[in-house]
This record gives sequence, structure tokens and C-alpha cells, in this order.
Amino acid sequence: MIFPTTNLDASAEFENKLAIQLATLRPDADLTRVDLTPFQPLKQKIDCITISWPSSITPSQMKATADTIGERLKLSRDWRKGGSIAAGCFITVQDPTINDLRFLIDNFPASRVTHLEIAIDAHLPTGSNELYLLRQLKEQIRHCIAPHTHPDAGQLKRKYFDLGCKRFLPDRPSHPAPLTTVIYEDKIAGHRLSIYLKTKDNGKPVPTPFLRTELRLDAGACEQAGMPTLGHFPNFVEILRSYCSTSFQIGCGFKYKDIDNIKWKKYGAAWVIKHPKGLRIKPDAGVNRAFGAALNELSRSLKRVGKNVPADSQDETISIGVISTSD
Repeated sequence: MIFPTTNLDASAEFENKLAIQLATLRPDADLTRVDLTPFQPLKQKIDCITISWPSSITPSQMKATADTIGERLKLSRDWRKGGSIAAGCFITVQDPTINDLRFLIDNFPASRVTHLEIAIDAHLPTGSNELYLLRQLKEQIRHCIAPHTHPDAGQLKRKYFDLGCKRFLPDRPSHPAPLTTVIYEDKIAGHRLSIYLKTKDNGKPVPTPFLRTELRLDAGACEQAGMPTLGHFPNFVEILRSYCSTSFQIGCGFKYKDIDNIKWKKYGAAWVIKHPKGLRIKPDAGVNRAFGAALNELSRSLKRVGKNVPADSQDETISIGVISTSD
């Protein structure tokens, strides 16, 4: 395999080094099946949540609400005061805690949920110097993951950001894994799944890099999942695993009488996206249990947020918001 040497940013340069190490130290590594044995149990969290309000607001109300929420949630970030969008205004909270979510639900139950990100992270054991295994796992998950098997998935496409031409390009099954984020996106259904090495958080280097698999649900997907407003968040928590697990579905082969294993080893799960109807993914039971356990743990922790709020409840505070930057 020929590795690129130009048009790389710092993150891609780091991953390129890991790819070279992997090819050198483990030339016979099986990249067609996910291996979680070198990693700690998967970790999980809500990475961010965005809620929106109607557009009938004033700049002074917007600023007041932004300051109130920012101070209450201890948000140390750059706010763009007075910002708005065509449909209204919104606020994004990164890494919300249980108390953050409880505050938002208690005070803004009728606000629309327009964006939710669920992250599942794979960390190496403390002190491990085998960081190239992160690149190995990224290649394996890219090869085996099948978010297009989700019941709500429609025109899902796989792409990556090309650092040379500075735009997104199709990530074809026959291509080597890119050094940037791999994205599976369905704009119609509002689903987006990303796979990337996490080297920075809020612009600062993380203590130890790890691999993140992240599911983003936009407004339509949140509504489909039974969470049109913040007041419905507890309802979503109850079905979190059943709704999200298929997006993290990991395969280990095909189920189809005319397809042999050579196609799987060469193209992986993404081949199903454009292949004839009837081709199915053979699930990897052990790995799917690991992802399912992570989603179950997230659901258990989020049940502490509180009881469900009636769907017709009104916001107790001013129904306004603000645009925030996000990383």
C-alpha cells in the first residue's frame, strides 16, 4: 500500500504514521473483521445536543437567555450573541451532564430537539504504546459496520473529506481507508455516522488518542425516534438501544446464496449499499454485544435525568435561544 506524504494536516499526519506502523508491524492483520480484544470496554456518552425555539424573539431576549443558560451550565465557550436561523434560534450544548439535561428539560420542555450526537469510544489500556491498533480498529470498523441496515435508513452514502481538493468525496468499498473521518450520511432520514481518531477535544490535545464511532440524529430522525421536543427525551431513553443499535451494526460476512466470502473480504459491508436486494449482512454477535452493552449503559445513566414531561407542556422560561459554536 502506498501512503500519502502531502496535503496532510496534523491529525492526518499522525494517523498516517499509525498506518505505516500497522503495515510494518502487522502486515498480515485481518482488517475484514472487528477485533476489540486489545481495547478496554467501550465507553459512551451524549456528545452534544441542540435545541431550537421559534423566531419571534428580540436580540435583548436572546442575549439574556444565552447568558442565563451559559452561566447555569458553566459553558466556557465563545458565544455568537444575537445569532439566528430562518426557522428560529438554537443552542448547542457540548458534553452535557445529567444535571445539564435535567435543567434543559425542566426549563424548556417544549423546545424542539434538532440535533443529538451519541458517541461510542474505544480506548487502549492505560500506558499502551500500541497506538497503531487504533488505525487497525478504524479500518476494521469501516469495513464491517453497516448503518444502512437501520430501518429508517434510505439513501445512505459513505464519504470522506479529501485534504487535497478540500471537499467530500465518495469513499468507495474498493478504496483504502482514508486518513480523515469516514462518514455514512443519509440526509433524507437525518442519520449520520462518523468514524475517526479523536486526538483533540475543544481544540486541545486529548491525553491519549482513541477511536470514536459517533451517531448524529438530526431533527427528522429525533422526531422519528419519538423525541420531537425535550419533554420527550425520557421516551427516547427507553428505546435508545433498540433504535440506535442497528446504526452500529457490525458484520462479519454476507448471507446470500450467490455471494462468496471473497466479496466480503474485498469490499465489506458498504458493498450492500448498491448491491441487489436480498443481500444481507451476517452479524458479528460478540462485537454487537459490546456496542449494545455500551448503548444499554448510556440508557441506564440517562434514566436519571427524570420523569417524562407531557408533550403539550409549555416552556417555563422565555422561549428563545442562541447560536453557539461547536467543535
